[in-house]
Amino acid sequence: MRTPFIRERDGFQMLVIVLFLAFLAAVGGGVFLSLRTPPGQAPARCTQEAKLCPDGSAVGRTGPNCAFAPCPPTATTTPPGPEPVYCTLEAKQCPDGSYVGRVPPSCEFAPCPLTVNGNVPPAACKNQCGNGQCEEIVCLAVGCPCAETPASCPQDCAQPQPRECRSYASCQDGQACPAGTECSGLPAYGCYPPGCPTPICLAAATNIATPSGQVNVQKLMVGTKVWSLDAQGKKIVSTIVRVGRTPAPKNHRVVRLMLSDGREVRVSPDHPTANGQPVSKLQVGAFYDGARVTSADLVPYGEAATYDLLPDSASGAYWADGILLGSTLSASSIGQ
Repeated sequence: MRTPFIRERDGFQMLVIVLFLAFLAAVGGGVFLSLRTPPGQAPARCTQEAKLCPDGSAVGRTGPNCAFAPCPPTATTTPPGPEPVYCTLEAKQCPDGSYVGRVPPSCEFAPCPLTVNGNVPPAACKNQCGNGQCEEIVCLAVGCPCAETPASCPQDCAQPQPRECRSYASCQDGQACPAGTECSGLPAYGCYPPGCPTPICLAAATNIATPSGQVNVQKLMVGTKVWSLDAQGKKIVSTIVRVGRTPAPKNHRVVRLMLSDGREVRVSPDHPTANGQPVSKLQVGAFYDGARVTSADLVPYGEAATYDLLPDSASGAYWADGILLGSTLSASSIGQ
């Protein structure tokens, strides 16, 4: 049988064991916290903020950096679109004289307008047949017919037109002239009423380029030196072998040809360019003599005559008000 003293001793030992275990727990907890929290830094406490997600839910800040928790994935989330593409500002000239630029996303040049054998399709031409006038200049695009004839437009050209002394059509390629007119032949190849003069030359105020400077066309004479081109297109000094003056009717009109670099000349519609085609067939936007045509309008001409000259060069060309033109005169007619 245990005595009271032994019982008291057993209770004291139990108390010591309990206190020792409590001490160990306290020390272990302190060590654990010291390992989780950096020295000198208190545990993170995040602000009570919320971010609205695309699906309507909200998330708060969390973690040691207090970043917003990720939103729940949704099937309706729109992925970011592609970055816009910016192409360089370059241009390419098309066979019809127009220009196209580079287009995204590949930045290749845009396709040129549809052409057939280098010409704009007939649908691009403007048909003015039926407006009551048999017109010589109706083409608005490369490859378009540039004159109405009795065959192509009988309602405008079959009936006799008012007998103004002007060209009613071109007969350069063998086309038939409208009723009441006749083909003038060289050098104009226009359809004029019988007996009319065929003014196809330069305006009276035109200046011609010479080695001595600009000289008015009315002051030129046989033997005067002018600038011209040889057969290879080289600029040379040439001698005038013929000059011409043609009376102009009161209602005569001339083409005011204007180029993009500021040069301008007034010349009869059928006067030849350096390559032989009539000035009236030059289209706005086309390249000619190193620049782009900005205007080729018909304007009234109030002078009594038009003028021309013929250099003795292989080309017969000359510069009129700074623009290269051909001559309406021919070497075979010298002395007539």
